[in-house]
Amino acid sequence: DGFGFEVFQLIPTSGATDVEMMPLPPSPTRREETFMLIFSNLLDARKGPEYHGSYTSQSFVYRFTAGAWNPLVRASSGYFQLTQSLPTVGAMSLKAMVVSNHYSVGEGGVVTEDDMYLLGIASMQRNRSHPPSLPSHIYRWDSVQEKLVAHQLLHPPASMAFSSMEVVQQGRETHLILTSFSGIECPSAPSPSSNTSSTTTGNSRSKTETEGWTVRILQWDRVTKMFDRLMAITDTDSHAIMGFAVPAVERRIHDAALILQLEDSVHAEVIIASPDLTLLAISSVSSGLMMFEWRFSKAAGLYGASKVAVDGSGSLAFVAGGGTRGVG
Repeated sequence: DGFGFEVFQLIPTSGATDVEMMPLPPSPTRREETFMLIFSNLLDARKGPEYHGSYTSQSFVYRFTAGAWNPLVRASSGYFQLTQSLPTVGAMSLKAMVVSNHYSVGEGGVVTEDDMYLLGIASMQRNRSHPPSLPSHIYRWDSVQEKLVAHQLLHPPASMAFSSMEVVQQGRETHLILTSFSGIECPSAPSPSSNTSSTTTGNSRSKTETEGWTVRILQWDRVTKMFDRLMAITDTDSHAIMGFAVPAVERRIHDAALILQLEDSVHAEVIIASPDLTLLAISSVSSGLMMFEWRFSKAAGLYGASKVAVDGSGSLAFVAGGGTRGVG
C-alpha cells in the first residue's frame, strides 16, 4: 500500500559482504530477458575450530523466475532460485558489467557489435589475520552453458588487494576502476615496501609502478577481450580516423597504467552529474572521500613531453611524449 518494503524472500548467507544484480539477455534456450542476484559470502560455513576465521566460502548466484510460486507471499509473484555456487576466498565486493564482445565496421562506417556480460569479484585476504594479497576474478556469462565461467584474473600490487570495482562508460569504451587496500589495520600485515611494486592484468605483468598509488584504471580491449592498460588510441577512434582497427603491435604504447595518488581506497562510485560532467567518488581510509572529474580531453600522463602542436582552429593541442612513446 505504499507504506514501505515487505519481506519477499528469505535467502541464507554466510557473512555476506555485497549483493549485485546482473541482467541476462535472451539465450538459445530462453527467449525472455531476466536477471540474476549474486551474493558474495566472506565466512566459511563449515563447522570446526580449524575453519574459525577462514574466509574460504561459496558465493551464491540466484536467478529470478517470473511468475514462479513464492511460498512466503503465497502468490505467483516470482522467486529467486539458486542456480550456481562460485568458490571464493576473501570476497569483499561485486560488480556486474556489460562490455563489447564482437565488433565490426561495415559499409558506410556502420558499427555492429554485441555485448558480453561480466561479473567482477574483488577478493582481499584468506583469513582474519592474513594480510590482503589475493587476486581478484572476473567471470563471464556463458549463454550456452547458462552459467558464469572464469574469464580473467587481476593481480594486485605487492602487499595489497583490490577492494572494489567500478565501471565508467565513455561512448563505446569501457573503463574499469580498481580500488586497493594495503591492510594497515591488519596486525600481521607486513609494512608496504617504500620502493616499487608491480601489477598484472590478464597474464602479462606491467613495469614497476609507484607504491601507494592505489587506484588503477584499466580499459576493455575488444581484440583480447580483457581489461588491460589504457590504449593510446582506441579501435573506435582508429576506425573513425584511419578506417581500420589498431594494429596488434601498436595497441600498447604507454608504459604505465593510469593510476591515482590515493592510498588505502575501499570503494569507488561513478556519479553522472550532467551530460557534460562525470565524477568519480572514491572513499579512502586515510584520505576520506575524494571526488575526481572524469575527463580524457586533457593532455596528461605523458612522460618527457617535448613537442606541442595546435591545430588551425586552436581547439586541439597535440603533445608528444618521448618517454612513453605516445601522443596526447
